[in-house]
Amino acid sequence: THADFSYADFTGANLTGANLTKAKLFGAQLVNAKLLKANLKQANMIEANIISSNLENAIFIGANLPKADLSFSNLSFADFSSANLSGSSLLESNLFGTKFLGADLSSADLSEANLTNSNLSQADLSETNLTKTLLFNTIFYKAILKDTILKDLKGSNINVSKLREVKMRESIIIIPIRSKKVIHHPIIKRDGATRVTVSTFN
Repeated sequence: THADFSYADFTGANLTGANLTKAKLFGAQLVNAKLLKANLKQANMIEANIISSNLENAIFIGANLPKADLSFSNLSFADFSSANLSGSSLLESNLFGTKFLGADLSSADLSEANLTNSNLSQADLSETNLTKTLLFNTIFYKAILKDTILKDLKGSNINVSKLREVKMRESIIIIPIRSKKVIHHPIIKRDGATRVTVSTFN
């Protein structure tokens, strides 16, 4: 649509199914908004405020969202393939089944988010904060985890097979397990000195 909504205030608005392809939403206020199944393909949403919004099944393919705030939002089954989310906040967001194929999540904050069944294949997670995230059946195929923080991860059933060909450097991984036996992950390509710490609980 190429519409210009920069700095517009859509607080609490119902934009379900809206076509906002290539729209300019720089600094827009979308707090508590409903954007279910909205099409935001290639939209420009730099520093947009999208806190506590419902974006289930929304399309963000190729969208530009650096430093956007999507904290506490429902983004389940949304598609962020090839999107730029660098420096964005997805704190405590619901990312169940969300696609991040080839997305830039560098320096983003996904702490305490639910990434169950999400696909982060080929995503850039450099310096991304994944503290206390729920990573059940999450796919990291060929993802980049450089200086990534994966600390106090939730869900003891982290599927190592989903970490195929991951590129890691100086990442801190602290995985809670029910055994004191240290697990080695030979399928992970360690680029540099990656520190893997296995903590235990009873």
